[in-house]
Amino acid sequence: MLCFARKRKRRQAFTILEVVVGTTLLASLVVSVLIAISSHQKKVRVAQQRIVATRLADELLSRWMQSTDGVPLSARGTLLPDQTRMVSQAITWQTNVIDRRELCGIPVHVVRLSLTGHARDKPGRVLCSVDVVVDIDPGAVAR
Repeated sequence: MLCFARKRKRRQAFTILEVVVGTTLLASLVVSVLIAISSHQKKVRVAQQRIVATRLADELLSRWMQSTDGVPLSARGTLLPDQTRMVSQAITWQTNVIDRRELCGIPVHVVRLSLTGHARDKPGRVLCSVDVVVDIDPGAVAR
């Protein structure tokens, strides 16, 4: 008796299950990379806004120190994009007296300058905050 045993040849192609699993893994990897890139870009954008706000705070303080009025103790203003040429959004600045004390017998105010950026449909985020010591009566102390 002759028996012919048939050997089944395994095909070299992928099954549909292997293709689906591979595609799912690749898709999840691509989504993870895109989320990481988006998060990184947002952090870079916020860091750039903070750098610009720091420059603007320095510019405001320099302007106030050179003026005869000095640093305003309690004031608020808005820097529009065309005024700053550094930002694409309005930035609000505000000064407040946060402390009164004596330094070496001289009464002074500690004034906080805060710069807040306003994005679309989001509440303002403080981008920069600087505390400045201001003499209460600069004309009184002439030593």
